Amino acid sequence: MSPAGASKNQNSAGFTLVEVLTVLFILALVTGAVVMTLPSKPPAALTQARALTTDLNVAADDALLAGRPAALSLTPEGYQIYSYSEFDWQQQKSVPWADGTSPQLRRDGERVALPDTPTPLIIFEPIGQSETFEITLQTTRADYVLRNAGNGQTLFELDQ
Repeated sequence: MSPAGASKNQNSAGFTLVEVLTVLFILALVTGAVVMTLPSKPPAALTQARALTTDLNVAADDALLAGRPAALSLTPEGYQIYSYSEFDWQQQKSVPWADGTSPQLRRDGERVALPDTPTPLIIFEPIGQSETFEITLQTTRADYVLRNAGNGQTLFELDQ
């Protein structure tokens, strides 16, 4: 306690308002630079093309390992993955197309009209083979092409 009228200590600890504001300004600049360099979210159709490629390769591998056929169905609304079990096709997965995506199917080089109701169109045999096919997911920005040469492996490529 200081006696009344005594002078206060001129060497007070702490930061001035200018110093605090300067540090906050520098932090805001660094944060802005980091946010600006982050990659943007990929288009939904690109994400879906990659997911479909994965689903097709998994279906082909499952057919080979389980010893029973798997299939793909494409409709204008989406795609479905099937496995063959107990003398019938059992739907394993159903995925709607991303907004603005228009699918096209070529099987053995011929364009195939997509049915309105899900029907197995591509069969993955338990011996590791399938028909050759090409699926194109068309959008306003780019076309995403999935190809299978009949060996059970589906490859994805971006066609701009």
